[in-house]
Amino acid sequence: MRFIKCTISKPSLFDNRLLEFGDDITFVKGKNGSGKSFAAKALTEALWLYFPWTGKKLWNTIDDTYLDLCFNLNKGEKTGMYRFRYQASTLSIFDISDGEKELIRLTPTGLMPARDVLEKLNDPLLAEFISDNDLKTFINIAYIPSPADIDRDEVIDYDIIKNVIINDDSGFYERYSVMNERYLGNEPASPLFIKIEEAKRTLNELNKEVEIIRIKNQYFEKLEREKNSIEYDITELKANINRLERKKDMLGQVSDNLKKIEIIGGKINKIEEEITDEQAKAEKIKNLENISNFQRFKFPESLDMKKLDKIQSLFREIIDNNEKINSHFSKKRLVNKRLTTLSEIAGTSILLSTAGVLIKNSFVLEKSSNAFLVLLIFAMFAALSGLLYYMSSVNKKELFLLQENRLILNGRLEELIKENSFPFADYNLDELYDILLKYFEDYTEYSDNLSEINAIQSTLAGEERLREIRHEMKLLKNRTTALQEETYKNLNSVNLDPKEALRQEDIEQLISYIDDEINNLGSAIASKEELLVRIEREKLLSVGNDYESVVIKRDEAQKLFDKLQAKKETAFFVTGLMNDAVRKREQQQIKKFVADILSRFNTITDNQFRTLVDEQIVENFIAGNGRHVSLNPSVVHTLLLSAKFSLNGFLSGTKKSIPLILDDPFLFMDDDRISRLLEQVREIAAARQVTLFTHRVTESCREKMIEL
Repeated sequence: MRFIKCTISKPSLFDNRLLEFGDDITFVKGKNGSGKSFAAKALTEALWLYFPWTGKKLWNTIDDTYLDLCFNLNKGEKTGMYRFRYQASTLSIFDISDGEKELIRLTPTGLMPARDVLEKLNDPLLAEFISDNDLKTFINIAYIPSPADIDRDEVIDYDIIKNVIINDDSGFYERYSVMNERYLGNEPASPLFIKIEEAKRTLNELNKEVEIIRIKNQYFEKLEREKNSIEYDITELKANINRLERKKDMLGQVSDNLKKIEIIGGKINKIEEEITDEQAKAEKIKNLENISNFQRFKFPESLDMKKLDKIQSLFREIIDNNEKINSHFSKKRLVNKRLTTLSEIAGTSILLSTAGVLIKNSFVLEKSSNAFLVLLIFAMFAALSGLLYYMSSVNKKELFLLQENRLILNGRLEELIKENSFPFADYNLDELYDILLKYFEDYTEYSDNLSEINAIQSTLAGEERLREIRHEMKLLKNRTTALQEETYKNLNSVNLDPKEALRQEDIEQLISYIDDEINNLGSAIASKEELLVRIEREKLLSVGNDYESVVIKRDEAQKLFDKLQAKKETAFFVTGLMNDAVRKREQQQIKKFVADILSRFNTITDNQFRTLVDEQIVENFIAGNGRHVSLNPSVVHTLLLSAKFSLNGFLSGTKKSIPLILDDPFLFMDDDRISRLLEQVREIAAARQVTLFTHRVTESCREKMIEL
């Protein structure tokens, strides 16, 4: 709800004074005696004057006043603008959302029942607003009187305040209020109680009539005794069934617990296996670390392993180079041997070929031809010799390069050993080769062990995981102990020895025996109930049809009475539960409410009364309807302001959306306190419209200002 504008006339005060309200804060300034308090009260009382069911009149401010108040209502997507016009003791209500349409006209002498008024309004939004609020609610939520108007009596209504801080959109508190008033309150005649009394009177009359007929027939009494005996037997049999059912339930719990213990045992075994596996891995790592090579190569942190790896790579390069040199010499010896043999064979072949040619052709060819052949043979021999020489020179060059590379690599090795202070500097190269060869063989074994250790460590769960699973195993064992204790207790309850090794099959066999016994008892009860039916028939036959009809009516009346009584007990039970829930919520909300009040109070007063006003004082102030015998009016007014401001945080969960009206709140305040008060007013104005009537303004009053 938000005020739009108000035109007001009051004899001896003002004539047709127009107040136009802003959306957030509106200051209405006027001197003392200018009618500020009258205007504030008129705005508060104007909505409820001719709706007597919403609360009695308080001030009678507008009995001789002309007042035209325009306001709008919003609820979800529904909106509406309305005008309440008081003139000549007549209230006219208009819908001005689109034009002006009169909804209803009321006079003090022609007031209608509430339902008729709301129906005649024919405006659901306005009717809902009026039915959800009343004058007391409006005053306690929306109106803060001037400090001069506060006496030492009640200044707030705790029941209204409680309704605001507890209520929410769920409707639970409203239903609770109805049921509490109907079943636990002072309502004289609940419809349910009236029906119960009527059913009780009818039942008593029928019981008397049945009793009169029963006395007339002795056989009926005999049948009644037999009936009572059989009913007693049935009661005993049902009691035995109940005992067996309880025993069966306990055995069922034992069976369930045994299954749970077995499942938990499996989980514990898995955890123990995991712990054992972790311990085995740790032991294997320890064994690998204890071998000599690992201890040997467990270098200090200052040793750079990359440099050691560099030496190892260089050493491998030296070995490869030496192997190439050795291979070269081996190949050279083999090639030289083969070339020598080949040259001998080639030379012999050439000589023999030359001689043969010369002999064969000495008589046929000319001398010039013979000379050519001889030269050709010697040329071939020379080419073969040159080829042999070339191959020999190439192998020498390759060998020279390998030997040069060995010197370079040896030099680099010596430099690395000296630079990095490795324990090999005192050895010559031949000794160093043997030492490094053995050393790096051991280092390779160490690297393999280290890789295996790292591989095992990567599969370790870690200390955190071990702590978690050990804690989980401890919880599982505790759970097992609790289940065992519960099992022993249940076994003792059914007279079984917990020390006996009972199996799951034994428990299920016992449950099966109990089921058979329950079925047998049920059959016995069914037989006895059949006897009761026959006895009832004989009773009816022994006294005639009149008795039968009366008994039928009596039984029907008894059923109705029992049904109504059950409904009554259910209503009392539900109301009691709701009462407990509301009481707990009230304690929570009042604690929150008191804390917010105290915070706002200390903010406004700049903590000047922190030792005087505490949570207990605030709680007593609220619960005592604002009685304030021990506090001065200034403190009381500030407490009242803080309480009304704190209600703003609880209104969002209710159906109430009401402006805030403050009457001369600056009366006992200096500029600093006014500034702190206005900070909270502006906070509230973000959600609610605020109208502030005052006789003075300060520099901090920056909002819309109206002069009376």
